[in-house]
Amino acid sequence: MNEEEIAEAQVFPFLENLGWPKQLLTKYGRVPVVMGTEVKYADIVALFIDDNDITFPYLVVEVKTSIDNLEDVKAQANSYAKQLDAQIFVVTDGKEYKFYQRIQWGGYIEINNVPVPHARALTVTEKTNFKTSYVMYAEPPFVLAKQAIQNRELERDIDDFFYLIAQDRYFKGNTTYSLRGDITSHYRNIKAIHSLIHGEIDSLKPEIFKYAFERYFMYKLPNLNRINSEIDKDFEKLKSFLKFVRDFKGNPQENLERMFDTNDKELHIKGTGPFILSQFLAGAHPREYAIIEDKMVNTMKALKLIDVKVHSDTPKGYLYINDVCKGLLGNMFKKKIEENKDKLGFEIDDDFDLVVMHEFFWEYEGFYGYDKSKLREVAGEKRDEEVKDTDENLQEVRSFLRAATA
Repeated sequence: MNEEEIAEAQVFPFLENLGWPKQLLTKYGRVPVVMGTEVKYADIVALFIDDNDITFPYLVVEVKTSIDNLEDVKAQANSYAKQLDAQIFVVTDGKEYKFYQRIQWGGYIEINNVPVPHARALTVTEKTNFKTSYVMYAEPPFVLAKQAIQNRELERDIDDFFYLIAQDRYFKGNTTYSLRGDITSHYRNIKAIHSLIHGEIDSLKPEIFKYAFERYFMYKLPNLNRINSEIDKDFEKLKSFLKFVRDFKGNPQENLERMFDTNDKELHIKGTGPFILSQFLAGAHPREYAIIEDKMVNTMKALKLIDVKVHSDTPKGYLYINDVCKGLLGNMFKKKIEENKDKLGFEIDDDFDLVVMHEFFWEYEGFYGYDKSKLREVAGEKRDEEVKDTDENLQEVRSFLRAATA
């Protein structure tokens, strides 16, 4: 078994037997830790609930296939625990467990077992605030058990965002911009990519793919040129890549490691960096994966939705941010989408959910940085052009929706 399989089969059950509910255990490998200039990921963090009903790290677990190299593993686990301010850390191969207590004046000592907190400190209630942005192994059972940072101020910003989409408001500053045109364009693109990948890949023609990529993807010209060159050289390899993304079977992290590996001769398509790869993945599976890039991550960090500025161009970084997005969707955005969908003026389905979250975080820094009193409609030819483009986007979305239900 690999480390994640050991965690799932042996370590999580061990921690549950000690008294930790799944709602206070983090998902494997989803806790970012800043180590110098790098971001590493702790394997598992077990939380406890303090007297103010706020969660904090209690112990860090480092999982290995073997703990023969114990000194190095201890040093690694201790450094994670120190950064996360957890007092206990555990090193294990799933069979043997080594427990350590960090001491106030530095260093650590080995202990015989884990001092388990009182049952109250391990009981999630509707009052529990998940102060950290950790991705939990299981969702808390109460609607109100959500991160304290997901507050009313952010909800108001989301309401404003939907209002501006629905009202088709524009900002005219150095550039002319249509928020409604942009969100409908992203939604159209996701629908189109989904149709492309879930269509008849074996009969797909190079010119059809080239047209679809140029029209429905976000890219820089050098990427387009490299991808077109790859298509001309070996279109069968491109079709194999599309099938891999369509099926995406097995462990998501291992799949992403292959997709991100520029040395993978069977799968790597020149020109498809992490941002473009996330578009393929979000298009193929729009209810599971989002389009993600560092501008979004910067906004999340600025809004204190995440504690660490992770790198979305790594498999673990992408999956961490994607999990955060899905958590926010369940805790907040889904409700807001439902409240506002009839005001948007166009038909949506569940494929829209992660699209609108991407748009919100993508646009937040620039759009909400403006003085809102300057928001006004653009008149004249530019306005007509924006309306025409938006209408075309929506016509395509409607055709994809009809095809999906036919």
